[in-house]
Amino acid sequence: MQPVAPLVKGNSCSGGIDHSVPDELIIGDSYESTSRRSTHFLFHHKLFTMTGAVFRMGEDSVPLLEVRLGENKAQIPLKAALAEFSLDAKGQADTEMLDQVTKGLRYVREIRPGDSIPRELLDGTASWTVQPKHTMIARGRITMQLVSWMTGEEAVIFDLGKLEQIVEDPLTRRRVNEAVAEICKMLGIPIELRQTVIDQVDQMAHELSFIEALRDYAGGVKRILDKVNQFSRVYDGDKSFYDDLQRIKSLMKKPLTQIETYFLQADAQTAEIIPALRNMKSTINFIRDIRDEIHGALMNWEDHITTIDELHVERSRPNEAVLRKFYGFLARNFPESREWPLFSKQIRSNAKKARNTSGH
Repeated sequence: MQPVAPLVKGNSCSGGIDHSVPDELIIGDSYESTSRRSTHFLFHHKLFTMTGAVFRMGEDSVPLLEVRLGENKAQIPLKAALAEFSLDAKGQADTEMLDQVTKGLRYVREIRPGDSIPRELLDGTASWTVQPKHTMIARGRITMQLVSWMTGEEAVIFDLGKLEQIVEDPLTRRRVNEAVAEICKMLGIPIELRQTVIDQVDQMAHELSFIEALRDYAGGVKRILDKVNQFSRVYDGDKSFYDDLQRIKSLMKKPLTQIETYFLQADAQTAEIIPALRNMKSTINFIRDIRDEIHGALMNWEDHITTIDELHVERSRPNEAVLRKFYGFLARNFPESREWPLFSKQIRSNAKKARNTSGH
């Protein structure tokens, strides 16, 4: 299992898909098992040892167990599995593990019995790695926040070339040292313990590096819109497919706005460096919450990013088929009548706590 960069590719479902519970699956074994903390998705019931057993989220956002039955595949909603296979007794390890599966599908596209539980569920850290450039960008932005604070003008730097140039400047390093000393004074930390502040800055940069990786990956969604615009020019005058392209562009507005809003909020939360350091726990929680929100928003785009990136911009039936499939994805997930909440309740709660705490 590995989320973004790259995201896990789900297996395509060949053969018929049946959401009922077939007779072949009525195993009927009851059992007793004590719950224990695990770092893997471990199960006891025979149901989870069947060929091709895999958990994934259905198109209607219902968690499913998929198993192979001969040439076909059967998909069973987890709620149905709990009811049909006597898995709902309190204290049964499989029942609690299925709850972890439901939570885990927020971070990965599929889970197989025996897979590692995402670290997001175990300790809140990300279960995937970032590239060195993402760490560099995150450290650079935090460095610029320290320098900007010293000059009295806080700002978020988006020009990566300028960012790297400024960070490497000896004057910048001197100002960072001065900023750390001043922060120690403000927070009541003895100067000999200045490493405490440095460690906090490093921790914040580490957490933000995952945001930078997601920002980089989100560029693929924007490239899709660019490609659709190119196809619009090629299909200008076409009486049927041109209208489909316009609808695709219209449906892309909401997810693009949603994704951009998440990044703006992440930047705003860390733009004021002193409140962020003063309320370090709330800051880290906020960064992780919005990291997970962004990751979830991007997770199902991978196949479309890869496929549409590879299209040559020309009129052809295969190109139209790919783009119509993408149109179906947008229509299912981002209908025009649907209103997107900007943040989950948890993110709003953490942001409110951070503001309240910084006001003291």
